[in-house]
Amino acid sequence: MDDLENTYVIAEDQDEAKVLEKINMALKDCDAENGVFSFQLPSRGYEKAYEYNLDLQQICLRKGKTYICSINSKRHSKKAMRIGTLLLLIKKLITEHESIRFRWVYYLNPNIYTNQDASDAAVAATSLMFEATRSSFHITPSPRGSIIGSVLLCVQDQIIVNCTLGAVSGSKIPSEAEKIDMIVQVARVDFILSVEKETIFHRLSDMDFHKKKNCVILTASGEPDVATRIILKKFRIWLDVPVFALVDANPLICCAPTSLDRCIVL
Repeated sequence: MDDLENTYVIAEDQDEAKVLEKINMALKDCDAENGVFSFQLPSRGYEKAYEYNLDLQQICLRKGKTYICSINSKRHSKKAMRIGTLLLLIKKLITEHESIRFRWVYYLNPNIYTNQDASDAAVAATSLMFEATRSSFHITPSPRGSIIGSVLLCVQDQIIVNCTLGAVSGSKIPSEAEKIDMIVQVARVDFILSVEKETIFHRLSDMDFHKKKNCVILTASGEPDVATRIILKKFRIWLDVPVFALVDANPLICCAPTSLDRCIVL
């Protein structure tokens, strides 16, 4: 794992003290009160910046090249201001033991971020800079995906989602999916089925497909969000059963190829 961490930018859960330490280091040479920020960020725009790693089974950003994102640069001034504003917000959230949803990053500073994409990009850039997950910043996305089947999702021996409940609609995939450290089968599970369309998920659930075929069904209601992708990967680790996807004729929008055994296109 050390070799991988030395080669790639890998975001991992970090405790509050570590994140605060990195924030203070990043802001050390900045004038936060006057909005003067400058950061060194991993470069993503050069040839062969990304490569597929067989051990991690995913596309990774290589370490090495960086660039200066500064308020004094015409090209990066807005980005530097957005990241600096975000770091101050994260510091406040951690010290006050609060958490917010992604959308609130934009709502709290609409003049800085102008739209949701800008605030999301600032969070992503900060995650790369600190090599930390977004939940380490006390920022989480709103739950979007659904799941149903004979499994329990647990964190520190506590059940956070009972996937046998929720009727036809199933249960929500938690936005804090990376914190799940155990998946428990309460009945036989032969495979996992990831479904692109929410309507198909409801139809299969209504047919008790998951009970008849001994499977777990999940959907992200379109393109998979991070939480859904994490859940798929954790199923591979904890259950060691095949993972399939049921999609339309544009499978790239909904498949997480590194987590699938087969993609079924309709």
